[in-house]
Amino acid sequence: MGFDLLALVVARYFINTHMEKFTIKRKIVVEEEVGYNRFVALKIIDERKRMGLTQDEFANKIGLSRASVVNIEKGRQQVSLKNLYLICKYLEIKSSALLPF
Repeated sequence: MGFDLLALVVARYFINTHMEKFTIKRKIVVEEEVGYNRFVALKIIDERKRMGLTQDEFANKIGLSRASVVNIEKGRQQVSLKNLYLICKYLEIKSSALLPF
């Protein structure tokens, strides 16, 4: 009986310890993802404004809804490769200009 209790305590400790580490790693990944999305968003905003376009005009030119452009510019939505291509093509910039590295 004592061995089963010890095994249960060790198992619970192991699970709690690893779940805590997983949670910490997940938070770091989420923070990096949000940071990247925000970086791209700020670059897109700068380039869109440089061309004198409103969000609505820009959305129409690249074939997205205004809501998608708003979400991209707020960093809430990741930019797909297809949309990244369209954005860069219309803004006349290289895709590397939108990358943080």
